[in-house]
Formats: sequence, structure tokens, C-alpha cells
Amino acid sequence: MTFLGTRSNPKIARMLQSLHVPRLLLLAGVWTHLGCESEDAKACRESYMKAHASIAGLEAKETKELGDVQPVLEAVETTIPLCKKVNLHKEVAELEKAQRTLQSNANQLRNYMPRKELSPEELDKLVKDGDSNCPKGQAYFYRKTGKQVKCTGPQVVSFTRGQAEEYYKNRGFKLKVEGSQLDAEFGPESYHYEFSGSDANAKSLCLRVMAMPGMSWEESVSRVTGANPAFLKKGTTVRAEDGSKWPLTHVDNDKQPAYTLGKCGP
Repeated sequence: MTFLGTRSNPKIARMLQSLHVPRLLLLAGVWTHLGCESEDAKACRESYMKAHASIAGLEAKETKELGDVQPVLEAVETTIPLCKKVNLHKEVAELEKAQRTLQSNANQLRNYMPRKELSPEELDKLVKDGDSNCPKGQAYFYRKTGKQVKCTGPQVVSFTRGQAEEYYKNRGFKLKVEGSQLDAEFGPESYHYEFSGSDANAKSLCLRVMAMPGMSWEESVSRVTGANPAFLKKGTTVRAEDGSKWPLTHVDNDKQPAYTLGKCGP
């Protein structure tokens, strides 16, 4: 199926069939100008070669899944600081370009949730009743039929602790759970929750968000609350699709969209 977020995006369907991935060019003589190869240069070279091989393997796949993209992204992200250390500026620039593209691809694929094959009867029921496994206010097309399915589940901002853990785990985020707090990170994107307790049914009290670079804070808030982005204003209270209300504070859109929903502790 194809995830639409808060707006239809038919391009995602084509992306799933032929996902663009970046090419890293291994230039002849890249390493010769380093002279006698140091241990740092050797570490950069070996990691660079591994990243190049990983991208080549990803390019060879007809279709890509999140599990295919993640290890490639990790290989690229591991290589960047190693090559920065030996001042290979051109190679670092190529790696950072690959990193941005892979992060974007992973972000889209993360929202594409494979599910078991549905019978015609099951699909009719899903189209009629909606899908409780994705936030209300969003929708997706079931890719084999093109039928639109509306989401009926809780808003991202309103997740219980258990719902948040399952949601982000299924989308490949790195999770850190300590007591009543949960941190979910994927590249530069992150979500920090504070809950009313440490049990699975504990309610969300606060959500701090660092959205994907390039996305407006209005679009990001809309994705986690279901609210219409056209009516969002800084310093006001956001009414989520499920009726809950969340004070919107600490909004920053200078380098990367960031904001807080709810009342966080110190």
C-alpha cells in the first residue's frame, strides 16, 4: 500500500516500484594522494568501499524495502566521520549527498507498512471501516487495487507508551525507553515523549519533535496531530483530529523544524 500522509501523493506508488538511490563514484587515485596510508586513511578507505558496495547492491534490487535501505544508510553514516578525519572533502561531499537521499527514501518507505495479502472480503471491510493501525486524518492506497483506505487509529501525539513503542519500532526508528520517557530517532528526525507513567497504557503528556529538514513545522505538526496546517499558528493550542488539545510552543524553523506539543517537564 502507499502512504499518503495528510495529502495524496501518487508519486510514492511509483517510488516503491523503482526507488532512486544515490551513486558513489570511486575515483581512480582517490587514495594515492594520501601518500603512505595512515591508519585513519585506511579506515576511511575500507569503510568507503563498504558503503559503495552497499549502494551498488541496493541499486541492483528491482524494489526496495526499509530493511534494504537502513543498512546502506548506516554504512554511509559510519563512513562520513572517518573520511572527514583525513580531509577527503570531495568524498565527504558525495557521502553526505548519498546520506540525504537515503534518509529521504527511508523516511518514505518507513510509512509504507507491508501487510499480509488481503482477501476481497477483508479488503472491502478495510475500505469500509478504515485502518486502526495508522493515525486518523491520514490515508493510503492499497497498491494492488488502488482503493483508498482511511486511517482510524490514534494520533501520533496521543499515543500511549505501548502504541508509541510499536509504531516507531515498526518504522525502523532507534528507540530509547527509560521509565516514562521514550525517544525515537531516525537520522535527523526525532520524537521525544513524556508519558504519565511507565506502563504500556500510560498517556502522552508531551511530545518534542525534530522534524525532517526541508519540511515546514506546519506540515510536521499536521502529520502528528491531524490538524489542518493552514490554521496552525505559533504559541496557540492545537486541537488534534481526535479532539485532544495540545499547547504548541518552542517552534523553530531556522535550520530544522522543531516544536513542542503539550507540557513537558524540566
